[in-house]
Amino acid sequence: DNAVDALTWYADYDNDDFGDASSSLIECDQPFDHILDNNDCDDNDDQINPDASELCNAIDDDCDGQVDDNTIDSLAYYLDSDNDGFGDPTQSIDDCQLPPGYTLDNTDCDDNDSAIYPGAQEFCDGIDQNCNGNNFYEQDLDGNGLLACEESIWFRNNASNTTNPS
Repeated sequence: DNAVDALTWYADYDNDDFGDASSSLIECDQPFDHILDNNDCDDNDDQINPDASELCNAIDDDCDGQVDDNTIDSLAYYLDSDNDGFGDPTQSIDDCQLPPGYTLDNTDCDDNDSAIYPGAQEFCDGIDQNCNGNNFYEQDLDGNGLLACEESIWFRNNASNTTNPS
């Protein structure tokens, strides 16, 4: 009794090797179901402890005081600045739920213009509206300052036309 070298032992009822700081005994020898560590935030669940992976489940799995932070099962969401439903592949965040202004799609080639997105109607203006890269119809193939689609003499598949890429 009252040994000066006695240790504080913490209950570890879920056997995850982390004890409950609110349940302790001072003993010279290790009591059954007790350990020296007191960092368990839920001693009723062996899946919740400081070594656990944080999951998207509204629980502080890793006992760091934060819920759903640095989760291993979060998804990448992409900023959709122009609200066209297609996100910027260079602007992403990982989260457990879709944040406002973001999307799961990362295929927008110009996230500042809502008329430019995969599948958009293409116009003869030198701008890639549908994000598939400008084809030769929207290029100045003969260097005269006009796009092939603007040329008044353009005949598709005409081998004698100087703007024909073949």
